[in-house]
Amino acid sequence: MTKLILGFILWIFIFLKPLTVFAEAIEEYEQAKLDYINAVVCMATYGDYNGRFARYELSELGWDVSPFKDNVDGTEAKFITVKGQDNSPEHDLYIVAITGTESHKDVMLDLNFHKVFFGGTTPEEFVEFAKRDKLTSQDPMVHSGFNKYANAAFYGQDDTGETYGVYLARILKEDSNRKIYLTGHSLGGAAATLQAARLISMGVNPKQIEVVSFGAPAVGNKVFADSYGSRINLRRIVLSGDPVQGALQGISGGYTQFGDKIVWRRHHTLKNFKHEIAVYLDSAMRIYYDKKEKLKNSSLASDAEFVNEKQGKEMVYISAPTLNLDHVTIEDKKYVKEILEDVHRWSEHGFIINTEKRGTLNEEIKKAKNAGCKWLVLTNVESKQMQKRYNDFYIAVEDILYNVETEQLEAVFSSARGSNDSTPLGTILNGALQVKQEREALIFKHS
Repeated sequence: MTKLILGFILWIFIFLKPLTVFAEAIEEYEQAKLDYINAVVCMATYGDYNGRFARYELSELGWDVSPFKDNVDGTEAKFITVKGQDNSPEHDLYIVAITGTESHKDVMLDLNFHKVFFGGTTPEEFVEFAKRDKLTSQDPMVHSGFNKYANAAFYGQDDTGETYGVYLARILKEDSNRKIYLTGHSLGGAAATLQAARLISMGVNPKQIEVVSFGAPAVGNKVFADSYGSRINLRRIVLSGDPVQGALQGISGGYTQFGDKIVWRRHHTLKNFKHEIAVYLDSAMRIYYDKKEKLKNSSLASDAEFVNEKQGKEMVYISAPTLNLDHVTIEDKKYVKEILEDVHRWSEHGFIINTEKRGTLNEEIKKAKNAGCKWLVLTNVESKQMQKRYNDFYIAVEDILYNVETEQLEAVFSSARGSNDSTPLGTILNGALQVKQEREALIFKHS
């Protein structure tokens, strides 16, 4: 009888252990995916080339993107709201990202070290409480510049008379199933943390709010941290060596960080990047694809993000890419392949992605014909490190489109630029998005 019981226990252990491992892998993957999306949304708040393609990527991933910009008492505030589309599983999920330090005025806000009282339950009280003087170390206080920026972003009046912060509080209290992620990089992350505290002060259930900050400095003193730290679900992501996340404690003093601190290691090829959102996005991308790889060959990997075939009217055959990478970028070969495959998966057309080594043109056209595809796409990526400029690479992404029936070249789409304002992986992603956008416009024209 004892042997039978021991045998049953051993069977349970052998059977349940793989399930536990799979469950952990899924949880890690979902968290990495969420961090990656939040990093993309943060990038999307900026008005440069990288921000433009981040917004395009979000739309390709099925999110509705709404930008917002306001100027309140000389303080310019920018943020975007990203909402899951009505027919998506994320239809009750909102992501609000606040732009980080972008202009000279933003720098001046960052350098406004003095603290103000933090309190109140309405926008009117927020302003009045901040005017209090004769404060003591027992009062909850926050960085004056960050507070001013957050108030400008969320509590400037619009044409309807309802501020965006009040609107968010209202829709969250109306439906307990709704959830909001507040995110931001640097100054934006600080403002996101303060807005979470404001929403909680207005009666929103803290369980409906999550904050994800990237390289954000501390926002308040210890009393503020003690008062709100346990109520704000804050995932505070910092890169090792980022000087900004601890700047206020070192320069001004009296500031205390809180939340769940997550330290990411910067890839050694990005050693000259310290704080930029581009390197946070690069790190988020690497972690996401590492976690995704763990699930790829498991029976649980049934998500659309893993499929290599989708039926549609205009079937496109995607041959394996040709990669001509320099001695630095070659280390990231697996990530480059994953990025290119994902960009193809975001297509509105039907597709077949072939991951086997590419053959001759005639061989690839024959494969496309046998698969019943109308179009053939050959993707080429080239990277070269610029001389004497460690962080700058020349990146070229090219899509060659063939009509399978006529076996004729239809068009060539290319993107070539330096990576000085991004990382090689980020530049490859943006280039792939650009050529995909142009290629799909032509295919739609023919459909």
